[in-house]
Amino acid sequence: MLKLINIIYWYLAIVVLLAIFNLSYSLYEKIVERNKKRNYKKYKEIIDEEIKNKTDNFDYFKKKLTNVHSLEVYDSIIWELNKNETQKYLKSNDKLYSYLATKYMKKDPIKKAYFAFVIKNYYENANKTSGPIIDFIFKSILDNSIYLRENSMLFLYNNASSELVVNALKNMSDKDLFYSHTLLTDDLLKFKGKPSELKELLLDEFNKFNESYQIAIINYFRFSSNNSKYSKRIFELLTSHEYSNEVEFSLIRYFGKHKYEEAIEYLKKYFNNKSDNDVEYRIVSAYSLGNYEREDVIDTLIKALKDSNYYVRKNAAVSLSNMSNIDINKIKDDKYAYEMYLYITNEKSEGGRA
Repeated sequence: MLKLINIIYWYLAIVVLLAIFNLSYSLYEKIVERNKKRNYKKYKEIIDEEIKNKTDNFDYFKKKLTNVHSLEVYDSIIWELNKNETQKYLKSNDKLYSYLATKYMKKDPIKKAYFAFVIKNYYENANKTSGPIIDFIFKSILDNSIYLRENSMLFLYNNASSELVVNALKNMSDKDLFYSHTLLTDDLLKFKGKPSELKELLLDEFNKFNESYQIAIINYFRFSSNNSKYSKRIFELLTSHEYSNEVEFSLIRYFGKHKYEEAIEYLKKYFNNKSDNDVEYRIVSAYSLGNYEREDVIDTLIKALKDSNYYVRKNAAVSLSNMSNIDINKIKDDKYAYEMYLYITNEKSEGGRA
């Protein structure tokens, strides 16, 4: 009985402590929100005065904005300005963000990530190559926090030169820091500088990246436009046989999006001399050959419809279904090949996805 009473007392104590914690946190949130509203009004008046009369309140804000809640309020006011006002104001306050960069560098990763998020929008085409902000960014991209690394890289894609972006990526690759190649590809597509310069540098430094980064870089070329002058170099990467299977698969996929006639014979070879080791190459090549509507390619894809691997047959059928000059009689000779072709074409006609 005594043991049961002790358990009940402990249970009640825990309930009381949780209630106290919830009340305390609720009170804390109310205080924070109250302070935000008060600061918003005050900061807005000061910023409006700065813009109107070109006054300098560096000493005031450098103390206030080291607090992340105050920085949040300040950021919301900057967002409300029109673009011209924002750029003029920020150019006159560059030293403020430089100062804050040195302070936020000493804070925890979550606060640093927020600071990186804030500044990424404020230095359009600045192309700075040194200083406290760049130092903050290049230290942050090597942090263990994925959020901090991502926000820091977004700053570079928004504002930095091609050289800085490539150097940052090489630093991360050297440290084998995780960067999802899907995310990296998407981020590279956001680059606001000169894509042609970025592409040249990425190809020049290609061998200095690890496998994951190489895949993302090739996918960036694949999903971007105006690549005709880079196709030869990308084809040379493929035919060099210096890279892993996964990198070569991404290189083959590139030619499924960007036409390069010299790549056709290379892709066809996987179907001429079939090997169990080449199954994955045939799967990817069957997809990429769909970008080339030529008689010899059509014949190769029809041959691929009879492949022992299901995915080779499926990709060949998908590629053929996207072509207009197909002699169905060549496919009807093989029951299973014809069934796969009909399956894909029917699925497409019904609005499904092959």
